[in-house]
Amino acid sequence: MKTKYRHYYAQTLTAANKQCKENKMSLKKAAKIYNVYIPTLRDRVFWNVDHDSALIGKHPMFTLDEELKLVHHIKTMAGFGYGYTRQECVNLASDYAVQLSKRGKHQPVSMKWLRGFLVYRRTDGRTDGPTYRHQQNNIPNKNSPNVI
Repeated sequence: MKTKYRHYYAQTLTAANKQCKENKMSLKKAAKIYNVYIPTLRDRVFWNVDHDSALIGKHPMFTLDEELKLVHHIKTMAGFGYGYTRQECVNLASDYAVQLSKRGKHQPVSMKWLRGFLVYRRTDGRTDGPTYRHQQNNIPNKNSPNVI
């Protein structure tokens, strides 16, 4: 069974941090009282890590503007009747990352990256996800005014 990564609220971590810094409470005692992991509290107390800006996991490969350009291209091509498959989206993102010098040519983007990208885009609500070929007809509509 998968558990949540954080088992505490940001307010409890802040309160435990405050007790350790201002009231000179020991890390173990504050961690036990506030139900916070000792290593997490130690990071916040000694290394001044801001829990609001601390990222869990890796940093995103593309910036928001780069992601929007990628999504815009995929949606534009779908509007012309050419929807990309998942593998073609991965290849497109890999080529884009190489062009931006974010990845080497022999370090392609994986399907796992695409799943994370799609989940992030859908839950974030800023843009719709890309349209795939299996959601459309494989043959572009020749009568469409967008197709020249």
